[in-house]
This record gives sequence, structure tokens and C-alpha cells, in this order.
Amino acid sequence: MGAYAYCPNGHTAQAEPAGTTCPVCAAPLYTSCPHGHSVWLTQRTCPTCGTAVGAKSQAWLEEPWTLPAAISQLPIEQRMAAERVLRPGERLLWCGRPDAAVRFTKADLFLVPFSIMWAGLALFWEAIALSSDPSLFAVWGIPFVAVGLYLTIGRFAWKARRKRRTVYLLTDQRAAVLSPRSQLAEAPWVGAPQQVSRHRDGRHVDVVFDPGSVARWPFAAQAAMYANTGMDFFIRRNIGVAFFDVADGDALLNAMGQPPV
Repeated sequence: MGAYAYCPNGHTAQAEPAGTTCPVCAAPLYTSCPHGHSVWLTQRTCPTCGTAVGAKSQAWLEEPWTLPAAISQLPIEQRMAAERVLRPGERLLWCGRPDAAVRFTKADLFLVPFSIMWAGLALFWEAIALSSDPSLFAVWGIPFVAVGLYLTIGRFAWKARRKRRTVYLLTDQRAAVLSPRSQLAEAPWVGAPQQVSRHRDGRHVDVVFDPGSVARWPFAAQAAMYANTGMDFFIRRNIGVAFFDVADGDALLNAMGQPPV
């Protein structure tokens, strides 16, 4: 096998490792064939070109790289989940999370007045029902009151909780969103269109990858309007990959090779 082995999660390269897994994260170690294809240490020939694996030279270490510092700031469970998402030979360019302190989006210009009106009417109906017939009409109004409470309060709590459990990953191959329960949404981004917008504070940034993909199923464009509002709780389909409310927008744009917007 090669003289140097490497961890897919970016841990230090190892010369003549004692085993076939990384001592830091237990991920399988890999080397590369003379043509540059990734080969696991357990493989004796390259699965891509069939070439026998040769020894790696010191040139491999000429341009060492490490995981972005932001990944070390994640909670341990999220950090381990993010590292497991990486593929052999894939480089992590940027890692971050949505800012849970950002509560409102442009869609809230409509949603907030609508939710107040809905909740007010629902509570008024329930009060009238309880005062006149506290049985059938009162029960009928409970779902409308519940929806009103979610629109006015619940969706913000749900969104903040989801943000704290979401991780954004940008590699040299794809953009990925790792959501609670290890749900993964990903899309290639190199050479693909992106929609970048900066918040009014000049610091936070939203990036939608391949925005045209939302038109691939009926009503997706309408559903995408309510992304990151808490209303996406009711949407059970993937409506694209996007990084919302990124606090360090300049770092993300730099990783993407884009000038600040």
C-alpha cells in the first residue's frame, strides 16, 4: 500500500499507518493510485482504473488542508454527523449553521398581518361559541385556534429549534444541508446557478443553489416562497438546497469563489 494514508474527514495524513481506519474518527483511510483516483487501504488495485496502488510521495503533503475551524465549534453530535457526510477525497471548503436569532424573512411582510388576523378571528369565534353553545361550535373552533397560535408563535419556535440542529456544508463537489435526524439534502454547485442575497444588516447571507430546480414538481415555486418561515413544517418534499441566514456571509462567498454582494 502507499506510504501515506488519509482520512476523508481531513485529519492529519499518516505515514505507514498501523491500521486501515483513522485513529481520530474511525473513518476508513484511503490513498490514491498513480492516476489520482481514491483507493481505500483495504483495496490492492484502483477500482476506477485497475492500476496497482503505488507508494505516495511527499508531494501529497505539499498543500496540506484541514477542516474549516467552524466545524470544531459545532456540538459534538452535529460535528460527527457532518464529518460522516464527507466522501472519500472530498474537501470541505466551508461549514456553518443558520443564525437562530434571525426570525423574520421577506415573506413575513404578508404572513405576520395574516397570522394576526387569523388568530384574532379564531379566538373571537371561539369566545362566541363558548358563550352560546360550549359543545359543537367550541370543538369546531379548536383547530382554527391551534393554527392561529402556530402562525403567530409556534412557527418561530419551531424554526429556531430547527436552525439550532441544522448544519450547512460546502465541499469542492456539492452543497449539503444536514437537518435534524440526519436528513440530508444536497446539490452540485460548481458551475451551477446560485441565487445570492444579503440581508439588510449587510452581514447575513442567503444562498439558494440551483433555484430553477423548484419548478420540477407542481406548486414547488409557491412552496419555496415559504421556505425558512416556519411554514415549511407543513411541506414534506425537498424544494431545493439553500443556506439561509448565514451569519458569516463573506466567509461563505469566499469559499464559493464569489465576490461579496
